[in-house]
Amino acid sequence: MESSPTPPGERPDPLSRWDIERCWALTDWCDPQRTLIQFSFVPPDSDGGPREGGPARLFFEWYLPDDDGSPPQDRAAAVLEQFAGSDPKGIARLHEGSRALAESLGLNWRTD
Repeated sequence: MESSPTPPGERPDPLSRWDIERCWALTDWCDPQRTLIQFSFVPPDSDGGPREGGPARLFFEWYLPDDDGSPPQDRAAAVLEQFAGSDPKGIARLHEGSRALAESLGLNWRTD
């Protein structure tokens, strides 16, 4: 999926680019050094705007590795930068939502 060029001096919203409706960054309550990113995806309607009233949405979660010992807020900020160039739906774990939507996007439905 490609996006249109961004005018000079403007920074695109990395979440709306991928139709991400909501995003949370928090620490795991059992392990405060472990960072969890959660977000939801709502497919656009035929006009390109967010789908209104439809139940079709997906929820994802991504536990960030603590490879370098950096603080959780720094790891979360790095993820937002990564979202600018990569669709997070291809990185994070599908947590719940519409099975039909997941399959239509070629995503593996969770098996746990």
